[in-house]
Amino acid sequence: SIKETKKVEALTIKEEKKLRKILNTKELDHKYRNIVLLQLDTGMRIGEVLARSKSDVNLKNNTLYIHNTLTRDTQGRVILGKHTKTYNKRTGIDSGERTIMMTNEIKQIILQQLNTKIANIHNLLFWDYDNNTFVSYPEINSWLKRINAKYKITNLELSSHNLKHTYITRLREAGVDMKIIQYLVGHVEDSSITNDIYTSLSEEFITHELKKVK
Repeated sequence: SIKETKKVEALTIKEEKKLRKILNTKELDHKYRNIVLLQLDTGMRIGEVLARSKSDVNLKNNTLYIHNTLTRDTQGRVILGKHTKTYNKRTGIDSGERTIMMTNEIKQIILQQLNTKIANIHNLLFWDYDNNTFVSYPEINSWLKRINAKYKITNLELSSHNLKHTYITRLREAGVDMKIIQYLVGHVEDSSITNDIYTSLSEEFITHELKKVK
């Protein structure tokens, strides 16, 4: 993995609401719609979303198990990895392995995928059946770019990176403890990356906080 050092901005609250509205109306039936929503609602990396299988879903306990990601082999081919991006080969510890509780929104997305015909070798929730291969995350980013140009959602270059950043920023704005955020998104505990690179401050939040000043 290549460590990300470039700061990618999160969507503002207004921009996020606009994106969600578009996904739930004009783009309701698009094949990438649930993938994007799952990123917005969980903060998973795009490779982690695309690596989720039926066996990772526990409807009885209402949980989703995240333990691996799509990656590339030495020939550059996309493969299903055994660990998440934060796996430490030296220690054998995978800080990205986690189990999250499913909100109603997450559960509805998962149920929609489970109710589709899942017939791929890995039992993945998302699969490109036309080409019988993994869903291409560059194609998802291309689609996000197209709908952004079409609907004027944000001035940012909209991509899957923005979705993870948006989730983390909303949690920070809500006052969620940093250790909990790091667990939810699969970051190494006490890492400065979560706050330094993945957190933005929306104008709406700044305005709200300034109202507290007497």
